[in-house]
Amino acid sequence: MEGQYAGRQVRLRPLEDDDLDTVLTLFRSTPNYFSTIGYGREPYSKLQLQREFQEAQATEGRLLYAITRCSDGALVGVADVRLQTTMSDTATIALLLIAGPYQQHGYGSEAADLLEQALWAEPDVDFIMAGVAESSQLGQQFWQGRGYHPSGMTTHDPQTSRTTVWLAKRRAARAPGAAAHVRRARGEPERGLVDEQAPRRSHARGGEGAGGGRGGRRGDRVG
Repeated sequence: MEGQYAGRQVRLRPLEDDDLDTVLTLFRSTPNYFSTIGYGREPYSKLQLQREFQEAQATEGRLLYAITRCSDGALVGVADVRLQTTMSDTATIALLLIAGPYQQHGYGSEAADLLEQALWAEPDVDFIMAGVAESSQLGQQFWQGRGYHPSGMTTHDPQTSRTTVWLAKRRAARAPGAAAHVRRARGEPERGLVDEQAPRRSHARGGEGAGGGRGGRRGDRVG
């Protein structure tokens, strides 16, 4: 999942400590989004952002991405994704945010393409879940337009009184044994044989951080 992914307009790379001042500026340039999800008009302090960054680095399977513009390298947004440790076949997109000044250029759609590319590259991932603020009809329409469907799962954050709804997308059918082939190519140990077409367990619950950050506090704004 780590590494860089480039499209026609934007590129994903791991977020670095040196990016945090710019990220804070981007957050403050998108006040309507944070007001909608219950943060008021001052979403983060530098200290809060540093703590969030350090927590992400210390959390297994979690990665913060910087979304940069290919033409000049400008940081235009951020994403927060993770591989769930309690549901090994599921990855979540907890945050996809394109800052206000850079919206309406297709950056969000291309960033979502690249995030899916990164997550589907994990051989065990069969489902991607995207968290969206219940109040954001545009956010839900964005993910539904990409083939995501309501999972029936919601999470609620009492701190912000925000409810997050979760939409799910299943990996397209792949040839039997494809995951094992990828593991062999990576030099990973073989696992016991399983029927890849067998029904999966219910996904009516989500992992830690549903909706972004901790307890579903952040979410889905795209541009």
